[in-house]
Amino acid sequence: MRLRASLVCEDVRFEVGGKLTAVGIGARIEAEPGDGPLIVPRLAFLAVVGDLRGQREVAYRHYVVPAGAHDHEPPPLSREAHDPAQDEHTFVLALAPLVLDDGGWYECVLEVESEIARLRDQRRFEVRRGGPGGSPSPTPTSPPGG
Repeated sequence: MRLRASLVCEDVRFEVGGKLTAVGIGARIEAEPGDGPLIVPRLAFLAVVGDLRGQREVAYRHYVVPAGAHDHEPPPLSREAHDPAQDEHTFVLALAPLVLDDGGWYECVLEVESEIARLRDQRRFEVRRGGPGGSPSPTPTSPPGG
């Protein structure tokens, strides 16, 4: 099993003809302005996993944790049918809304399992509160440890 592509974005749209459009791709996500918890209206994660020919099912889980967190209990695995004639499986996973206690760096984690292999992918992104008029509020722009 091999990760062929992954990204964090604001939304993924399914177009006519089976094409996908990713909107707001980047490592910085703007939350709604205001006080209290940070609210991101929608956060999407797109991943393409390959080398799955012959597999009839994939199990996966997807979650968001603060960057570097090691004490998080992951959610249970979900199962999804896979066409054994196809080499790739595309995952489009969305959280709407995503509510966070504080801004900063987070990781979007995808874990995939098949009968023969396992894969784990982590994508870091920063959440910042939008300021008055939609301008971002000042926060650090470097991920922890990077």
